[in-house]
Amino acid sequence: MQQSTSSFSVLRSRKATTANQENLSRTIILSVKSGDVAETEDLINKGADIDVTENGNNLLLLAIVYDQKDVARLLVARGINLNYRSQGGDDRTQYKSALDLTEEKGWDDLYELIERTSLANKNIPMAVVDGDSKLTKSLLEQGADINTVTDTGESLLMRAIRHGHWEVSELLISQGIDVAYVLVQRHQSANGKIETTKETARIYASKYGMPDIIQLIDRREGEYRQQGIIVQDPSEAELQINEKKPVNEDKTDSEKQRSHTCAVL
Repeated sequence: MQQSTSSFSVLRSRKATTANQENLSRTIILSVKSGDVAETEDLINKGADIDVTENGNNLLLLAIVYDQKDVARLLVARGINLNYRSQGGDDRTQYKSALDLTEEKGWDDLYELIERTSLANKNIPMAVVDGDSKLTKSLLEQGADINTVTDTGESLLMRAIRHGHWEVSELLISQGIDVAYVLVQRHQSANGKIETTKETARIYASKYGMPDIIQLIDRREGEYRQQGIIVQDPSEAELQINEKKPVNEDKTDSEKQRSHTCAVL
């Protein structure tokens, strides 16, 4: 008997519309190279793709290659993929990670920051599952990416809600987690039919009986709208799997670094 299979893809819906995504991504590459910390942060806030690449290097690698340490620190703090290895460029960067390049430059402080942040990212999903709000807050203060995706594709907020941890859920929302994050799951049934489901933290809160969290999520999404950020209902959102490509590069190499596909609605 044929077994049913499933896979997931991730759509982050709070960042930007597809109309301005490419322009923002191109601009942030120039900003990183020039070392403009303020502009880089502003572009991230407006929706520039922090995981965009140029010639096989992500923004963190570019910042290091161009000796822009302050920008590199910002990118680490904003949750860039710390495990990315260069997929192109020259012999200086080929197949190297940010840790490799910082070690070569003798940037011990940045090396330690990346190591510490990587460890915090690894530990925070378990702290959330355990409902340990103090540890979760401590790990966030140590640099853990609040918008990290768990091995099941859930956001940390989804996972906290699923385990009934109200205090951790409230903490994550107050600390700025993306409440509009959309998890898209494709399931192939035994008869070969493909079924798609879309989940958000709000759907989780409704499913697991947490009305107070629904109110907090609705309030935060209201703030998004006031800021001009478009938040689409997941039932109306168009699947954009395998449509998003890095600037100046085919997507295939980039996807090897990730276990899921990100797209911006």
